[in-house]
Amino acid sequence: MDELATTIGRNLRSTRLGLGLTQQDVAERAELSTEFYARMERGGTLPSVPTLVRLGSELRVGLDALVAPQKSSVQSKPATRAKDEPQQIEERRLLRHLKRARPQTLRLLRLMVVALEGKQRGG
Repeated sequence: MDELATTIGRNLRSTRLGLGLTQQDVAERAELSTEFYARMERGGTLPSVPTLVRLGSELRVGLDALVAPQKSSVQSKPATRAKDEPQQIEERRLLRHLKRARPQTLRLLRLMVVALEGKQRGG
């Protein structure tokens, strides 16, 4: 692909990692498929302007931070670095699975959680 796609991809990746997000997290927030977002990060495709605006909004950076070449001597980092705890990352992954689960699966999981929590509390 071209140099702009590579630059945008590199900036998306560094910003995402600086925020402690997965590709799936960003794709979901920006209403994109994970595959498409991953292609953008690899520099394989250019996002449309509306998609670029959504990505900037979700990553809390200006468009200039996504399209400007990074200086090789200094890596740009997001102004607010909100690293997620590993537990929060696991919670997001679990929620993605739960959103796709059938109602009977959700009922079973709820019963399992109630039973496990009761045992942990000595009940």
